[in-house]
Amino acid sequence: MNNKDGQRMTTERMTYCMGCMKAFPKGKDKRSTCPLCGFSLESYDRAPRCIRLGSILKERYLIGRVLGEGSFGITYIGRDMLLDQIVAIKEYFPINHVSRDMLEEESDTGNTVYVYAGDEDESYKNGLEKFYNEAKILAKFHGIAGVVSVINFFYANGTAYLVMEYVDGITLKEYIKEHGPIAGERVLQMIHPVIKALSAIHKTGIIHRDISPDNILVNQKEELVLIDFGSARAERQTMTQSMTVLFKRGYTPEEQYRGRGNWGAWSDVYSLCATMYFMLTGIVPNESIERMIHDDIKLLRDMPHIRLSATEEDAIMRGMAVKANRRFQSMESLEAALYESRGWVQRVVLYFQHKSKSVLLAGGAVVLAGVLAVCALLTMGGKLSAIGSPVASGTPGMTESKTASGQAISTDHADETNAKASAGAQKNNPATSTVGDPQQTADAKQTVTPKKTAKPKRTTKPKKSAKPKRTVKPKSTARSKKTVSPQRTVTATKKPSKSKKKFVGVIP
Repeated sequence: MNNKDGQRMTTERMTYCMGCMKAFPKGKDKRSTCPLCGFSLESYDRAPRCIRLGSILKERYLIGRVLGEGSFGITYIGRDMLLDQIVAIKEYFPINHVSRDMLEEESDTGNTVYVYAGDEDESYKNGLEKFYNEAKILAKFHGIAGVVSVINFFYANGTAYLVMEYVDGITLKEYIKEHGPIAGERVLQMIHPVIKALSAIHKTGIIHRDISPDNILVNQKEELVLIDFGSARAERQTMTQSMTVLFKRGYTPEEQYRGRGNWGAWSDVYSLCATMYFMLTGIVPNESIERMIHDDIKLLRDMPHIRLSATEEDAIMRGMAVKANRRFQSMESLEAALYESRGWVQRVVLYFQHKSKSVLLAGGAVVLAGVLAVCALLTMGGKLSAIGSPVASGTPGMTESKTASGQAISTDHADETNAKASAGAQKNNPATSTVGDPQQTADAKQTVTPKKTAKPKRTTKPKKSAKPKRTVKPKSTARSKKTVSPQRTVTATKKPSKSKKKFVGVIP
């Protein structure tokens, strides 16, 4: 970088806020509080091991405040002066093995990293190589939802740097502290992209080993983004003493506490399910090694406010099993247990539960209208069938059906019954006799029918008693006699030739 470019960089870096990396309003003092994010240089307390604010790395990246620190690195907010975009820059800095030169505080060389005396230089180089391999792996998953994207990688100051997309948000731990536990269905929606991303990463042989609410960010769209792959290692790699700093109470499986622990994808399954437990309850799970002695963790099924199915609750608790062989052995198995059992009806109902009230009211109105329409159709259909069936059929087989209003059935037998009733009335009251006048007879029938329909119960009883008459069993016996009598006369005509007296004596 020549002097002209250096002067330009120095001028430009003075115009950006070191807290949000956005340009200061013109005329605003850079040392005053930022009107955009509230950051103030005067109140900022930088740790000595961190890079100085305003430093420029690789003649391109402007370094701002610290976003977070881990066992193997420090992450800063930065700005890509070439592409003019905000980024996150992670520095490989294993705190147990290195320190920073503080003698040249006012120069860019003051950011150089030195290995502690007595630590093998070969071990540090191996760590740098693994950091580089992590960057290459994450670069393969650039743009995948649920994982931070890698933009660049370079060496400087005796260490290495990983440039990633900047996620504008807060950690999941801070989100739960601010908003409280998250509803069950919402948890499954938010965590699903992370499960899929980890499944893809595991297929490359990399295990994250440090999944926790501290290493998951919630962006402005309330989407989860997994960060900090600095602790990631190849599957089945032998653990070393330096890895003990990775343990996080409540989220680390028991096999990671042991120097020769058999850890793999099931280890990340434990950490992710423990994170889901925290999202649902707001409670940090009991430490895994404590659960090995006495496991009294409260089950999700014993918490009424957790609105998940029994299958989903059991899947999360199985993922948190203390013994590795009792957990899901892969993210694919966990995903299948959580999502494949969900029917389409449940998906639709739960979908509308997280929409606005207007959508809920509209959906409820549509459902209610549909139910009322079906009821109306059933009601109208019953009336039409009751009214139309006697007229349409006109057969004796339909005479026993009743109308919806309890009216008498319009059949031949019913007409005979009404005629007999009117005849009896005429005999008792000659003044009202309608014999010889068809019109008056019809009027009499019309007047009699409403009286019977006015009291459905009274008209129903005669109908039940009249059912045997409608079956006309006597008529059927009469018909049988008529059919039998010719047979007897035939036999009588054959047997008189032998002995008519014997025949007469047998028949009775």
